[in-house]
Amino acid sequence: MKRDLDLVREILLKLEPLPAHFGNPIPLTVGQQPLVFKDRSTDEIAYHIRIMTQGDLISIGGIDANGHIASYGGFRWLGHEFLDDVRDPETWRKTKERVKGIGGVGLSFMWEIAKAEIKMKLGLP
Repeated sequence: MKRDLDLVREILLKLEPLPAHFGNPIPLTVGQQPLVFKDRSTDEIAYHIRIMTQGDLISIGGIDANGHIASYGGFRWLGHEFLDDVRDPETWRKTKERVKGIGGVGLSFMWEIAKAEIKMKLGLP
Protein backbone atom coordinates (compact mmCIF):
# COMPACT_ATOMS: atom_id res chain seq x y z
CA MET A 1 0.00 0.00 0.00
CA LYS A 2 1.26 3.46 -0.87
CA ARG A 3 1.73 5.96 1.95
CA ASP A 4 -0.63 8.94 1.73
CA LEU A 5 0.54 12.03 3.61
CA ASP A 6 -2.90 13.64 3.25
CA LEU A 7 -4.30 10.68 5.20
CA VAL A 8 -1.51 10.93 7.78
CA ARG A 9 -2.45 14.58 8.36
CA GLU A 10 -6.17 13.72 8.46
CA ILE A 11 -5.62 10.95 11.02
CA LEU A 12 -3.57 13.28 13.22
CA LEU A 13 -6.28 15.95 13.05
CA LYS A 14 -8.92 13.40 14.12
CA LEU A 15 -6.83 11.81 16.88
CA GLU A 16 -5.54 15.05 18.42
CA PRO A 17 -8.64 15.95 20.46
CA LEU A 18 -9.06 12.41 21.82
CA PRO A 19 -7.80 11.48 25.28
CA ALA A 20 -5.53 8.48 25.67
CA HIS A 21 -7.72 5.37 25.53
CA PHE A 22 -5.87 2.69 27.45
CA GLY A 23 -8.03 -0.43 27.45
CA ASN A 24 -10.89 1.16 25.47
CA PRO A 25 -10.58 0.28 21.77
CA ILE A 26 -11.21 3.05 19.25
CA PRO A 27 -13.10 1.98 16.10
CA LEU A 28 -11.43 2.75 12.79
CA THR A 29 -14.22 1.65 10.51
CA VAL A 30 -15.65 4.23 8.15
CA GLY A 31 -18.72 5.95 9.56
CA GLN A 32 -18.18 5.18 13.25
CA GLN A 33 -17.35 7.85 15.75
CA PRO A 34 -14.89 9.27 16.59
CA LEU A 35 -12.79 8.42 13.53
CA VAL A 36 -14.91 9.06 10.44
CA PHE A 37 -13.05 8.99 7.12
CA LYS A 38 -14.71 9.50 3.74
CA ASP A 39 -13.60 7.40 0.80
CA ARG A 40 -11.03 5.44 2.85
CA SER A 41 -11.01 1.74 3.65
CA THR A 42 -10.47 0.40 7.15
CA ASP A 43 -7.36 -1.42 5.87
CA GLU A 44 -5.95 1.84 4.49
CA ILE A 45 -6.56 3.66 7.76
CA ALA A 46 -5.18 0.80 9.87
CA TYR A 47 -2.06 0.59 7.68
CA HIS A 48 -1.36 4.30 8.05
CA ILE A 49 -1.89 4.17 11.81
CA ARG A 50 0.62 1.30 12.00
CA ILE A 51 3.27 3.18 10.03
CA MET A 52 2.57 6.39 11.97
CA THR A 53 3.37 4.42 15.11
CA GLN A 54 6.60 3.16 13.54
CA GLY A 55 7.44 6.77 12.61
CA ASP A 56 7.01 7.98 16.22
CA LEU A 57 4.03 10.18 15.38
CA ILE A 58 1.51 8.38 17.63
CA SER A 59 1.52 5.70 20.30
CA ILE A 60 -0.88 2.77 20.02
CA GLY A 61 -1.08 -0.74 21.44
CA GLY A 62 -1.82 -2.23 18.03
CA ILE A 63 -4.82 -2.81 15.79
CA ASP A 64 -7.12 -5.62 16.97
CA ALA A 65 -8.93 -8.20 14.83
CA ASN A 66 -12.02 -5.98 14.64
CA GLY A 67 -10.11 -3.09 13.07
CA HIS A 68 -9.96 -1.00 16.24
CA ILE A 69 -7.00 0.71 17.84
CA ALA A 70 -6.49 -1.70 20.74
CA SER A 71 -5.23 1.06 23.01
CA TYR A 72 -4.30 4.63 22.17
CA GLY A 73 -1.49 6.29 24.09
CA GLY A 74 -1.77 9.66 22.37
CA PHE A 75 0.61 11.65 20.22
CA ARG A 76 4.36 11.33 20.39
CA TRP A 77 6.48 14.48 20.30
CA LEU A 78 7.02 14.29 16.51
CA GLY A 79 3.28 13.90 15.94
CA HIS A 80 2.60 17.15 17.78
CA GLU A 81 5.42 18.94 15.96
CA PHE A 82 4.38 17.75 12.50
CA LEU A 83 0.69 18.53 13.00
CA ASP A 84 1.45 21.97 14.40
CA ASP A 85 3.38 22.76 11.21
CA VAL A 86 0.80 21.37 8.74
CA ARG A 87 -2.46 22.08 10.60
CA ASP A 88 -3.32 25.21 8.62
CA PRO A 89 -5.09 24.09 5.41
CA GLU A 90 -3.50 26.90 3.38
CA THR A 91 0.01 25.97 4.54
CA TRP A 92 -0.68 22.32 3.67
CA ARG A 93 -2.08 23.25 0.25
CA LYS A 94 0.93 25.41 -0.57
CA THR A 95 3.30 22.71 0.67
CA LYS A 96 1.70 20.13 -1.62
CA GLU A 97 1.68 22.58 -4.51
CA ARG A 98 5.43 23.20 -4.17
CA VAL A 99 6.27 19.49 -4.44
CA LYS A 100 3.73 18.74 -7.15
CA GLY A 101 5.33 17.11 -10.14
CA ILE A 102 8.33 15.73 -8.27
CA GLY A 103 6.76 12.27 -8.18
CA GLY A 104 6.79 11.67 -4.47
CA VAL A 105 8.54 12.99 -1.40
CA GLY A 106 8.81 11.76 2.17
CA LEU A 107 7.27 13.16 5.30
CA SER A 108 10.48 14.83 6.48
CA PHE A 109 10.87 16.66 3.16
CA MET A 110 7.21 17.76 3.16
CA TRP A 111 7.70 18.91 6.73
CA GLU A 112 10.68 21.07 5.73
CA ILE A 113 8.63 22.64 2.93
CA ALA A 114 5.80 23.33 5.41
CA LYS A 115 8.28 25.01 7.76
CA ALA A 116 9.54 27.14 4.86
CA GLU A 117 5.92 28.14 4.08
CA ILE A 118 5.43 29.18 7.69
CA LYS A 119 8.64 31.22 7.63
CA MET A 120 7.51 33.00 4.45
CA LYS A 121 4.13 33.71 6.04
CA LEU A 122 5.90 35.25 9.03
CA GLY A 123 8.35 37.18 6.84
CA LEU A 124 11.36 35.29 8.20
CA PRO A 125 14.45 34.46 6.08
